Amino acid sequence: MSTKSISSILIVNRGEIACRIIDSCQREGIHTIAVYSDADASARHVRMADEAHRLGPAETAASYLNQEALLALIDTISPDAVHPGYGFLSENASFVKQLEQRPLTFIGPSSKVIHAMGDKIEAKKIANAAGAPLVPGMLCDGTEEDVQKRIKAFADKEGLPLIIKAAAGGGGRGMRKVHALDGLNESVAAAKREAKAFFDNDAVFVEKLIEGARHVEVQIIGDTHGNVIVLGDRDCSLQRFHQKVVEEAPAPFLRERTRETLHSAAISLGKEVSYVGAGTVEFLVDAEERCYFLEVNSRLQVEHPVTECIFGIDIVALQIAVARGEKLTDLLPDTQTPNGHAIEVRLCAEKPQDNFIAATGTLARLDIPAQSSEGLTIRVDTGVVTGDRITHYYDSMIAKCIVHGPSREAARQGLLQVLSKSLIAGVETNIGFLQSLLRLPAFIEGSHTIHTIDTDPAYVIDTLRSAALAALTDSVAYADTSGAPAQFEIADLRCERCYRCTIDGTEVSLQIRHDGRNQWICSDGHQQLSLQLHAGDANSLHCTLEHQELELRYLRCDDALWISGPFGALKVLPYYPALKSSTAAAKKHSGSISSPLPGKVLTVHVSEGDTVDAGTVLITIESMKMEHTIKAEAPGVVQQVLVNAETILESNKVLAIVDYDKN
Repeated sequence: MSTKSISSILIVNRGEIACRIIDSCQREGIHTIAVYSDADASARHVRMADEAHRLGPAETAASYLNQEALLALIDTISPDAVHPGYGFLSENASFVKQLEQRPLTFIGPSSKVIHAMGDKIEAKKIANAAGAPLVPGMLCDGTEEDVQKRIKAFADKEGLPLIIKAAAGGGGRGMRKVHALDGLNESVAAAKREAKAFFDNDAVFVEKLIEGARHVEVQIIGDTHGNVIVLGDRDCSLQRFHQKVVEEAPAPFLRERTRETLHSAAISLGKEVSYVGAGTVEFLVDAEERCYFLEVNSRLQVEHPVTECIFGIDIVALQIAVARGEKLTDLLPDTQTPNGHAIEVRLCAEKPQDNFIAATGTLARLDIPAQSSEGLTIRVDTGVVTGDRITHYYDSMIAKCIVHGPSREAARQGLLQVLSKSLIAGVETNIGFLQSLLRLPAFIEGSHTIHTIDTDPAYVIDTLRSAALAALTDSVAYADTSGAPAQFEIADLRCERCYRCTIDGTEVSLQIRHDGRNQWICSDGHQQLSLQLHAGDANSLHCTLEHQELELRYLRCDDALWISGPFGALKVLPYYPALKSSTAAAKKHSGSISSPLPGKVLTVHVSEGDTVDAGTVLITIESMKMEHTIKAEAPGVVQQVLVNAETILESNKVLAIVDYDKN
């Protein structure tokens, strides 16, 4: 069988994964074609590609999910191949079927296989035929009322808890846990909306929820000659809102016979459907290492870099090679032996201290050190650079940070170092939360499960410690910008004073007094800390906080001070008179309900004159493809509703006014 020629590839995706695919294509000498929405007109993937074409407005339905526009573009430019990346249309069988009717190559499995894997009932039948153990579950399509009836019947048979999933895709989109049937209607409606928004298909699936388990997945790749091989396994158990946060390869703390069981089941399943391309077979593994098949993701996974690191391969290049018709036996050794350990974290624009709501803004600085050293390989996959804007239209991930080392502990420590030396300013992130997760005893010893983050949020801000560091950094940053001489001569810290600031939304007051050479005592009235400044240069300084040596990085922009180090990352608003008036103006309505993030109103649940209780859902917002509910803080009466469904929001926009004094 002769191989196909692929000299140009259209990448029907955006952001980090589009850039990742372009990297591989450039190494292969392949012409790359990007697509973009109006919000992405100057995005990094557009700048990297050899050519780029506009799809439509920022909304995904009008751009990256717009099949009509994509097919029209394909017919116009006639690329040799199409790569879908992950998300969007990567697992849309109808789109792939349209591509199969054109003279091009789709880099992925056939529409028939994608349909079979996307149909959860059919996927379970195939997995059962391949000998994989199953979790009880069923497809629930139809209207919301139909789905509710089916789930209630399933609960009567299997018992609670259950989990609702989007039938047409993964990534945590459309997932809702059901521990009680109260509120089922809302869970079904939300799951169907998210599934429709992200996969253009609102069908959902219900399964028995296996609690206390780990999430282990097996990477497979198949060719057009009937070969299917395993490229190791990964552990993706640390998850929040059903989305993976930390991933690693190989999956640690597994008995070899369990690993063999998973690999064997994955190969059998791949051969059962004549799988072509890269895919992932996902399992739950409980405390006794009983394995349960979850699903097959018939696409590239977000976490594929950890597999690439331990095997020294390029999975995207392999995807292209098998799409050309090449044999895996000519591309890879007969057996794949992992080398060392790799860990990846997803660095996202979000506010961990505020229930992880999405954050937006312009990246005044994006600096993640990626220089490998001391036996460690450091890799940063990103779709943005300094100066780019993070919007609410798309996923919140800024970058994937990956460290490959000779051991799991070496990779963990190396990743902590990378995060502590990173400086991100202008947009709040989860970098401190990620550092906390990597230090969790459960993660270090391997006892973590898919519920670990739910039961141990891991992220707590020490306000006194943070305020002390903020005071020091603020004074140094002020000296830098005001042209003051040596940093050791900072007048602000040479006498006793009160330092006031807001740290990640929390107001803090601190008494600071000089107590000897280069040492200050910081107190909040209850406890005190000692702080010493040693040295510093542009945007960094070294200090000692209570005998702990710290290297801090900082940047002042837009009246805020952004600080990062081994403790995490802080957004600090030092007290200035000008900020006081703006804060007061924002709170002029004591009963104002404001949007904590930009996005779009999905549903307004109340009307003027309605009586509400504390916790009553007032408005549902979509931001970065996730739903967020805005609730009443106390009993009251709705005085005004200032938005409608489909209203586009900026942060802090007033949505409604509730009079909490009249009920």
